[in-house]
Amino acid sequence: MPNRAEMKGLAQEIIRSYDDRMADLAHIQGTVEAGREATQRDLKEIHASRTATGQQLRNNLARGAAELRDGSRADLNRLGSARSSMGKKLQADLAKGAADLRRDTTATITGFHQARAAMGRELAKHLAQVVADIAREVAAHRRQTGAWLRDTHRVRAASGKEMKAQLAGDAAQRRSNVEATLKSLDQAHNDMAREMRDHLAKNVAHRKDEVSTMLGGFQAELHEVRAALDGGLDEWLKMAATLAAKRGAPVVEKAPTAAPSPVAVRPVPSEAVAEEEAVSRAEVAEVTPELAALRERVFEYLANNPDGARLVELEQEFTMARIQMARVIRTLMDENRVQKRGLLYFAT
Repeated sequence: MPNRAEMKGLAQEIIRSYDDRMADLAHIQGTVEAGREATQRDLKEIHASRTATGQQLRNNLARGAAELRDGSRADLNRLGSARSSMGKKLQADLAKGAADLRRDTTATITGFHQARAAMGRELAKHLAQVVADIAREVAAHRRQTGAWLRDTHRVRAASGKEMKAQLAGDAAQRRSNVEATLKSLDQAHNDMAREMRDHLAKNVAHRKDEVSTMLGGFQAELHEVRAALDGGLDEWLKMAATLAAKRGAPVVEKAPTAAPSPVAVRPVPSEAVAEEEAVSRAEVAEVTPELAALRERVFEYLANNPDGARLVELEQEFTMARIQMARVIRTLMDENRVQKRGLLYFAT
């Protein structure tokens, strides 16, 4: 067990150790306080330096922004002036080009209308001349045919009288001779009439073919003029689109147009085909007293002509239009009173 002296020494040792620790602690606190003060001074200096640097940076940025704003405004002003002058120049060029194109297009269209009017007048004049020539030829053929028929009838009448006078001698022989002569005359008459009808039909068909060929040539020229106008319009639209693209405007594309369908020149049908089509397309008209009387006259005429007759002969005989005569023939055929063999109509 420690004695009092040892305890006292231990207590003093503890007190000294405590004092030493307190002294060390006070030293440490002084050092820390000095370091804190130095750190605070450094922080204040850093804050002051940062504040000054920030202010200088803000001043520099404000000065740079003002200079940039002033430069940009000047550049924008120069760009606006250049754009305005360029736009005015482009508008002037576009207006001039549009005026020139409009003037050229108007001149082209005017020339086309004038040429078409001239071609129309020439065609009308030529067609009138062709129709007049055909009418004169038909009238001449009709006069010749009428004169020949009248002469034939006179010859037949004279021959008949002469033969009747001679029949008193030898009736059987004379009758045989008369019948043979009449048959030969009828055959010659029918052959000549058929030859003249065929010749007239060929002339009319030839004239119609010439007119059809001429119409085909006019249609081809009209297609060429239309193609030239369409090409000019396409070029004008391309130019307008190019100018619009340079100006930055939206380009309106041309909607595709359908090509014009070709105008087919219908061949002129021959006289025989025209007669057949007229009868086949004729509509049965309402039966009136006038139509019934005409129908009986036509039937009587066919009954008195056992060799038959063509539609054109019936038209000439009764002085009627083809469509009216076709209706009469159609009605008689529906009643089984008339039948057709080739191009001839016969009473049944």
